[in-house]
Amino acid sequence: MLLLHFLNVENGDCTIVEYNDGTHRRFGVIDCNRTRTRKSPALDKLKSLGAADLEFVCITHPDKDHYAGISDVLDYYQGKIASFMTFPLASVLTDQERLKKYAKKVLALANLADDEDIANRHLELVQILKHASENFLPDNWIEVSGDFDRLGVSGFGPVEFYGISPPKRMRGQIAQMVLDPNEIATVNNNEISVAIEMHYAGRRIVLGGDSVDENWEWHRKYRAKVNATIASNVVKLPHHGSRYDNSPETLDDFFDGIDDSIAIISAGGRIHPDFETIEKLQSLPCTRLCTNLFNPDERALKRIYNNGALTSRLRHYLNVYASPLVARPTPCKGDIVVSISPDGAISSQTEYNTVCGCTKSFSASGLPTLPSTPAIRSVP
Repeated sequence: MLLLHFLNVENGDCTIVEYNDGTHRRFGVIDCNRTRTRKSPALDKLKSLGAADLEFVCITHPDKDHYAGISDVLDYYQGKIASFMTFPLASVLTDQERLKKYAKKVLALANLADDEDIANRHLELVQILKHASENFLPDNWIEVSGDFDRLGVSGFGPVEFYGISPPKRMRGQIAQMVLDPNEIATVNNNEISVAIEMHYAGRRIVLGGDSVDENWEWHRKYRAKVNATIASNVVKLPHHGSRYDNSPETLDDFFDGIDDSIAIISAGGRIHPDFETIEKLQSLPCTRLCTNLFNPDERALKRIYNNGALTSRLRHYLNVYASPLVARPTPCKGDIVVSISPDGAISSQTEYNTVCGCTKSFSASGLPTLPSTPAIRSVP
């Protein structure tokens, strides 16, 4: 049986992949985000599941809401992790001088940060890459990029892993930034985000990371050339349900011709998910499961945040300083577990069973339907 544990890490991602063949249980980790407790949700979950070792640890891209807490996992399972997967780093990880230059640029970002937590998270990225260079090179590091490349993940029996994003052309971005003396880690990290496709028991799973819509469009063209589809039974939407990276065309591709598929949105309920993404999902034949939902104050804040007249700096200050002043988002489904049995049957379990306008259970609950205004309908 294949189990996908989508942890509620607020506005971040953390997925624990578990495979149980009836005799042995295998585990892998994709991303992590520290919450207000400062603990590593991934490590806590692995301990609760009884994981003695790991087949892989993966960081999809160098944004702190996707790697914060991974260092704790690497330390705890020191010498017990079979492979380490990353976004395209190429020579930056294998060349010690380039790794040092990249570390200096990341540390420069830490020094610029006016928030101690943000600074510490930049420092954690340096620790993670240093650990990877010392413990996984050359044979146990997997750099993920390409069209539809089979990943060398062992221990998961019939479960197949494929790298489907970023495109190979993105491989040199980090190296170019490192070599440019005028740049300080200014690569659009989402452009190099890893996305993984998994196959098991005749089912397809897509874990979208923060992969941008341009990469999904590129992948759409590639699939058309080889007469293949990305339509999947389980999709963790890219970029926390952002409208920018979940265009109507991309969402159609994800769920085309698949009845009763599952859309997972891992988001904090403040900035993400976007109204447009939720509205589009409501028209598709999929069950929508979100980790968190908006409360009224958060919805009002989001309307202001989405005002096109705001500068990026004002948006940043709204996110950092205004968001904590309003009530925290209410967990919608909280932690989500999707199970796929050897015969292909799919089921899901959620930590909470909050009735929500984005799920099929809402209309079946006998409760009145939500008003049709975007601000209300978007409660995920």
